[in-house]
Amino acid sequence: MPEATNTSFRRPQRGALRPSVTAADRAHLPDAIRGHLLTTNTTGPAALVAVYYTARNADTARRIYDVGQRTRALAQQGHAADRYTKAIEQPGSAELAARLGGIYALERIARDSARDHSTVVEVLTAFVRAAPPPRGCRSRLLDGPAVVGVRPAART
Repeated sequence: MPEATNTSFRRPQRGALRPSVTAADRAHLPDAIRGHLLTTNTTGPAALVAVYYTARNADTARRIYDVGQRTRALAQQGHAADRYTKAIEQPGSAELAARLGGIYALERIARDSARDHSTVVEVLTAFVRAAPPPRGCRSRLLDGPAVVGVRPAART
């Protein structure tokens, strides 16, 4: 079998030229080794610390976002309560425009807030029941039976 032609795997022969290492190179060799070890031994832990602080910052940002969402929801509920309070005062006003404005405001609240819908309906029906009929109004509805669906007895 023929010998390999690649000389890089052969052992150097006696008397062959070897790269010369000077005393200055030998003096710098421990510093080079220390630098290499320092670089490889601190890069991994530094990367782990960076990952830790990144995850911690992401968690803090998520918590701040959640607090902001809760604050916004509470502000919206407070705004709806203020609108309801102002609208509930208006149907009892002496002025027709204020009463109509209150009724429309309550309607808007009922449409906007499913949570307050039944309360607004109850308030409006109570207002309609309690409101006296307008002066001079005589209709069959006002003179009719108290129970719906019951017809008055025929007069003979």
